[in-house]
Amino acid sequence: MAKKTRKLSIFETVWYSLMGLIGLWGLTYVVLGIVVRYQGSKEALYQANQVIVSNFGLGFFNWGLILFAGAALAAIIVLLVYARKIDLNVEKNQRRSARLAAMESSLKEENEVVEANE
Repeated sequence: MAKKTRKLSIFETVWYSLMGLIGLWGLTYVVLGIVVRYQGSKEALYQANQVIVSNFGLGFFNWGLILFAGAALAAIIVLLVYARKIDLNVEKNQRRSARLAAMESSLKEENEVVEANE
């Protein structure tokens, strides 16, 4: 039996793409932070890290972790919102089919009573 597939909405596609790019940006900062940690103090990347630390209080590595974690959290929130919408639609369809089945069974019973009376 084939599984039903659901198309992503435009909002979901844009949101996941944006969070992927922000996560990649954060991962790049993490790698830069690791490189800065193991290189000499006269390199340009080390000096750039020091400027960031003096202005914002955190270096490449910490900002990368923050960006990556924020992107992952936002993507999880969007995933949970759409999962809830899908669950609500499935429940609604199940209630409809249950009502339809109940109506069909009551119609069959009425037809049997009518046929028995004839």
